[in-house]
Amino acid sequence: MSRQVPASGLLCPALAELQATGYGQLCSSSYSSGSSSIMAARVRTADDDQEIAKIRVITQVSSAAYQRSGPPAKILAQRWVAFVEAVQNDTAEKAQEAYNRLLLAVTDMELLGRKLAASQTASKRELDTYAQKQQQLHESIGQANELIEVKKQQLAEARVWRQQQEEYEVLRKQITAEQPRHETQQQIDAVDRDIDNIRADIRRQQLTYEVIAKKCAAVQHQVEDLLNSFPSAADAPAERDREGAQPMQLDA
Repeated sequence: MSRQVPASGLLCPALAELQATGYGQLCSSSYSSGSSSIMAARVRTADDDQEIAKIRVITQVSSAAYQRSGPPAKILAQRWVAFVEAVQNDTAEKAQEAYNRLLLAVTDMELLGRKLAASQTASKRELDTYAQKQQQLHESIGQANELIEVKKQQLAEARVWRQQQEEYEVLRKQITAEQPRHETQQQIDAVDRDIDNIRADIRRQQLTYEVIAKKCAAVQHQVEDLLNSFPSAADAPAERDREGAQPMQLDA
């Protein structure tokens, strides 16, 4: 008579052993940390990115295991059926062997589920990181565009400034081509002195001219007086006629 082992009494220790495995703790901690990080939506650093990459490497699920032994759910179902049949029909040793195989299948299924959950969590975290990086990239592009516009404005202002400097340089060369100001001032002072000398000469000549004019006027006046003091040639015969027509007076 074979001894039947309750299925619940076998599955609970299997789950307990699964929880006690180090890899199960790693997957559980990775899953919990991934969920909390997604809820917190914090900004990740380079260390967080390395942690995500490590989790992805650890939890990478390959189809090679399926090709070797088949899908884990199918294996679990087969071993469950074998375990039930062994409990009902076989001895305790056979049931224990079937239990151990079922325990391994449950463990593999649980590990696969945790792997998938951790991989999904890591993918979500990585997607969130990529979204943040994309947002940062868009912000950087916007800042770069603003910087380009500022640089364009500065370039336009620099071109205007350069054109002004070129015009100033042309004017400076024209100014420097002329003689210095102190030399020009010396020439102006010399010309002013010449003008003052000429004006002084003109005043002296005017005074001399006035003196000569006065002298000439005086001489002319004297000549006129002298001429007026003598009778003219036309008046001399008439004067003589008047004198001749007078009666002769005899001395008594």
